[in-house]
Amino acid sequence: MMWKLRQERKDMEQDDPMDDVTKGNLSGWIQDSEKPHLSKEDLLRKDIAEMQKTNHLLMMRVKQQSEEIDKLKKKIDAKL
Repeated sequence: MMWKLRQERKDMEQDDPMDDVTKGNLSGWIQDSEKPHLSKEDLLRKDIAEMQKTNHLLMMRVKQQSEEIDKLKKKIDAKL
């Protein structure tokens, strides 16, 4: 009887998705209705938006560095 209980407990433990997260399969945590379904077009739009954001941040950094260069040039010209 104890053997039967252990077997049933072992079967129950394997069904729980939170028991072993080291396998890398976490599909049991998300229900099918909760999974995001993105089309190829949506994925491309998302990539483009991320690239535009990165480009904007880089342009802002270039502007800051350009202003800093101008300030340093003025300091050098003032000393001469």
